[in-house]
Amino acid sequence: MHPDTPARHTRARRGAAALVIALALAAGAAAPAQAAPATTEATTTVVTATAKRVTTGKIKVTIKAPKAWWSTANVESVMLMTVVDGVTYPVGITAKQRGKVFTFSGVPAGKYSVAISGLNTAKRITVSKGRTSAVALTARTGKATISGVVRDRHGKVYEGVGVVVRDANGTDLGATSTDERGRYTIRGAVRGSYVVLADPADGNEHAPDLSWQKRGVLTKKRVTSRTTGTTTANITLARGTTVTGMVVDRTKRPLAGTTVYVVSADGWGEYVETDADGRWQVTGLWAGRWWVFSTHEDAGDEPTVRFTLRRGQAKHRAPTLIDTRR
Repeated sequence: MHPDTPARHTRARRGAAALVIALALAAGAAAPAQAAPATTEATTTVVTATAKRVTTGKIKVTIKAPKAWWSTANVESVMLMTVVDGVTYPVGITAKQRGKVFTFSGVPAGKYSVAISGLNTAKRITVSKGRTSAVALTARTGKATISGVVRDRHGKVYEGVGVVVRDANGTDLGATSTDERGRYTIRGAVRGSYVVLADPADGNEHAPDLSWQKRGVLTKKRVTSRTTGTTTANITLARGTTVTGMVVDRTKRPLAGTTVYVVSADGWGEYVETDADGRWQVTGLWAGRWWVFSTHEDAGDEPTVRFTLRRGQAKHRAPTLIDTRR
């Protein structure tokens, strides 16, 4: 690799260690030293809780639901959610199901919400150390459909664009990919607000030529579903932004070979290594808020900077990241 060329970035999809680090930052904990690419399947974002286990409690959730809901229910049908920096994430704790009761154990003390995935149904709950909190939820049968066509900004359609439909509580209703006509369909919606996310990188982010970036980048569209019938949500993929930055130590000396994480407010992330001059570059980011941080073997808070991208913005230079631990 030429010393003046930033390392090729790798996209870390849902559940990646980059998301763990994002929550660790918010909690003031040290992040893990390394991360590996995660699966490209569009499923619910998972963020691992980092609080000390001695401050945990339990949550028991009793579900009342029709037979149709129970026929497809599993341990991911009920999600434990938390808010980090104004963004809602599922906490990485899987419930144990026994009959109609879902139990979350080892939950750090604090405030949460418990949600039924994809159905715009949730309740807030507070967890206390050494105690069990209880809540009851009623699941509705989703009878509506959300469907549409995904195109690039030139009007061309593509097969295989990943699509996720997420409810107002941040939980996923479902995921699919566009067909040869660029069309997607996800069933089971209820009346309420949803966000449709279309990602042309889905399943293609490791392609050597990164040709998928010519189509556009992850693009979101908000829709309101009716109780029944089909809600149409066509999406035009936005142009991606190329972001550059630099990492230096406390004396402003460039840090080469440093792993840099660039994570969106939605919990999607990229990671890249700095070149010989401490510079990094990531291509194909989308509009919204982003965090930038790096890892180091020493314990301590992760240094971080933030920036915001506009839709269709071609280039952006992120603030210089000063790693005071080195």
